[in-house]
Amino acid sequence: MANQAQRSFAAGELSPALYGRTDVARYAVGLRTCRNFLIQREGGANYRPGFDFINETRADQVVRLIKFVFNNTQAYVLEFGPNYIRVYQSGALISSVLIATPYAAGDLATLRYVQQADTMTIVHPSYPVYELKRLSSTSWTFAAVAFGPQISPPQTLTLSGGTPTGIGAPYLWLVTAVDATTGEESLVSNPVLALLVEGEPNQNKPITLAWTAPATGTPGSYNVYRSRGGGGYGAYSFIGEATSLNFVDAGQVADTTKSPPIPFTGFQAAGDYPSVVGYYQQRLVLGGTNNAPNQIWCSQTGNYHNFNTSSPLQDDDAVIFALTNAEITTIRHILDLGKLIVGTEGAEWLIEGDANGVLTPSSINPRVGSYNGAAALAPVKIVNAILFVQALATRILELKANIYLGYYTFAGRDLTEYATHMFDGYTLVDFDYAQVPNYITWAVRSDGTLLGFTFNEDEQLMAWHRHDTDGAFENVCVIPEGNEHRAYVVVRRTINGQTKRYIERMRSLVLLDVVGQASFIDSALEYDGRDAGASGVQLTLSGSGFTFDDVLTLTASSAEFAASNVGDARFLRDAAGTEVKAKILAYTSPTVVNVQTDIDVPADMQNAPITDWDRAVARVAGLDHLEGKAVSIFADGFVVASPNNPGAETITVSGGQVILDQPYAHIRVGLPYLGDLETLDIDTPQGPSLKESNIAITRIGAWIQASRGLWYGRQAPADGTGTGSGSNKLFEQKIRTMNDDQSVAPSLTTDYVKMDIQGEWNSNGRVFLRQVDPLPLNVLAVIPFGFIPSPN
Repeated sequence: MANQAQRSFAAGELSPALYGRTDVARYAVGLRTCRNFLIQREGGANYRPGFDFINETRADQVVRLIKFVFNNTQAYVLEFGPNYIRVYQSGALISSVLIATPYAAGDLATLRYVQQADTMTIVHPSYPVYELKRLSSTSWTFAAVAFGPQISPPQTLTLSGGTPTGIGAPYLWLVTAVDATTGEESLVSNPVLALLVEGEPNQNKPITLAWTAPATGTPGSYNVYRSRGGGGYGAYSFIGEATSLNFVDAGQVADTTKSPPIPFTGFQAAGDYPSVVGYYQQRLVLGGTNNAPNQIWCSQTGNYHNFNTSSPLQDDDAVIFALTNAEITTIRHILDLGKLIVGTEGAEWLIEGDANGVLTPSSINPRVGSYNGAAALAPVKIVNAILFVQALATRILELKANIYLGYYTFAGRDLTEYATHMFDGYTLVDFDYAQVPNYITWAVRSDGTLLGFTFNEDEQLMAWHRHDTDGAFENVCVIPEGNEHRAYVVVRRTINGQTKRYIERMRSLVLLDVVGQASFIDSALEYDGRDAGASGVQLTLSGSGFTFDDVLTLTASSAEFAASNVGDARFLRDAAGTEVKAKILAYTSPTVVNVQTDIDVPADMQNAPITDWDRAVARVAGLDHLEGKAVSIFADGFVVASPNNPGAETITVSGGQVILDQPYAHIRVGLPYLGDLETLDIDTPQGPSLKESNIAITRIGAWIQASRGLWYGRQAPADGTGTGSGSNKLFEQKIRTMNDDQSVAPSLTTDYVKMDIQGEWNSNGRVFLRQVDPLPLNVLAVIPFGFIPSPN
């Protein structure tokens, strides 16, 4: 007799192509199946929490979820649908917000965006650039960006003085305004012309310029420019600064290194709208128009709408350049990874800037760092790296900027290489990163499967896991809420023969209280009647006797009851915590009902006002989004219904409601799903293999943490659902005996459990674990025990 412990699942589900690679270190911590289990940062496997139902999408077409994160306490999920945006916060729709947009349904997936503080800039090659701004949680604006300086030019420039001649040398003047706060320079005023005798203007014959203030903006000063003998912005030179609305030109020597701004005219028409956006070194960076797919435009430093330049160029002018080499250079991404990173269809580029790494119009220095190529799907940042989808959208790559041989290059790897079976034949349509608590990247696959990737390089943790539901995942987005990152999804479900799209939010990954928190069901809704006495309503039990079989009167201090409450209950507690469940038998009035209790009523609860009580119901309504579905129900810590468990009741939603066997105060109703863990074949990492030997597993040991419920066997049931039958039957690890108090919900178990199994000789020695009920199951290690031969 022997055992072979697997103390971690840090490699997640491995590809069948690796089943023979027992020499690979990851084999020892890998799994054959990891379905609806996520891998923890410590290496254990957790049955995934369910998704709560938030709302049905407004459109019956594909929508997209986009995050809007101001900080860790002010984070929102935006529902982008055809021609609209809706806003969610803390798992609820802000119903007063509906934002009109021009975006068609087919263009939502290719919207790209970047956010700074309360402003989100959104681009698409078929639309002008727009900005979404948050004024408050319930007040938002959406408008096209007006490119150019935020301060307008001075108006009605005039001149006087000098010695006008009809034949003298031509002089022209322009004036610009400079913003008092940002230092941004406006476009030019109207030009003024004078034909002067040679040598003017001078101290004796000055020219006086006057103008009126800009229509918008707050100028701190004005720049005056002069040109002799021609026009065009390049011919003007700086001659002075004014702090008032006039300036005297007495022949000042011109500064030829500074000229008026040259206005930017791009992003104004179809074909010229950018498709990617980012920020770098206080510049807004746009790129990839249909007419110039390899072009990059970087705004002036600190002036995000201003793409004006000068002649000669200034260091803070807009930076405009194209990426050109033998590879495809259609721009897909703009990212800041210490250097400006530009991902294209054929390569990843580093924009070096000058010797100090500063990007200026005269110091761009682009070069290729690697030749992987990127898909249009937006990358995600994790710690000090970027994860991006390769050009054909079939794998995820890691990208790091790395100093090698004295200059920056890229280092990284294919993060899908140990789980290629999850990607071959599929593409990825969306992904996002949830750092806390488990470092998980969530990715939506083209077939509607949700993939998870737990990745902590420092701990050698690289684990893929897959998740399914009654329907198909279409979109995922992650925002901070509380002390963790929460995943929101769009799920397409078939309800009563109709296609529905729901926005749902994954429950917390931190489970502290199974009765109050556990929710291992999807598209779930919750009824919570606990602590109803906090409303101030007092309840009083009265009658001629107070034994459990007496009919008593329950009186409320204010309106509390309705005729429909017959069959419901009120759970009453005294100061010592004794609970009496009073089931409503008959309705008299909004303040009076007849009840029967489950136990004799303690003396201190007889004819005395009770303030600590729960409102329990035997019917849950409002479930129209699950009409016709067999549902799992978890109530007051008990599994009330579980369609995948042959020993549990099956309850189907009808008329938007479910009827329960008795009243409960805290109820969750939703769709069931199965969680499967299967180990790899037992074999040796090197030397002689055990594949020609016979193995018989007679007992499975498992370290479990904060868990309830577990089914086990040698393999998955042949039908792929439930607990199987016959030779494919799974066995249940009982969580309590008949001697336990059946009226009290079982507590969670953290322990090493032993599960006997009928031995069967085979050459693999695999074990299979499944969760069929809406209960937590956290597996830390698995130890198969039985006849396991040593290699010869």
